[in-house]
Amino acid sequence: ISRRTAELAVAIAIFIVGLAIIGDSIHLGIGWSNSSPEPGYFPVRVGGILALASIGIAIQALLDKSPATMQEFVSWERFRLVLAVFIPTVVYVVLMMLIGIYVSSAL
Repeated sequence: ISRRTAELAVAIAIFIVGLAIIGDSIHLGIGWSNSSPEPGYFPVRVGGILALASIGIAIQALLDKSPATMQEFVSWERFRLVLAVFIPTVVYVVLMMLIGIYVSSAL
């Protein structure tokens, strides 16, 4: 995949996370109570900042017309190195949930 495609995918993912934070914050309350802010007051702003930043990332990726944006994002050889760390980590986390941290760590 190209670098532009990867940047757009990350922008979409960050936007979705920002919207999820905003949605959960609204349920908690985003205003002020009599003495202090409600629990969602600060998280809704963080979600908004994430959403706005992701829009900026997407616009920047779409407007960048340099040839570098169409180059390959990651080669298969380098991606295999990432997977060599990522897959065992996922297996470890799943095992922790199923059999506990001590037994998983011993394996």
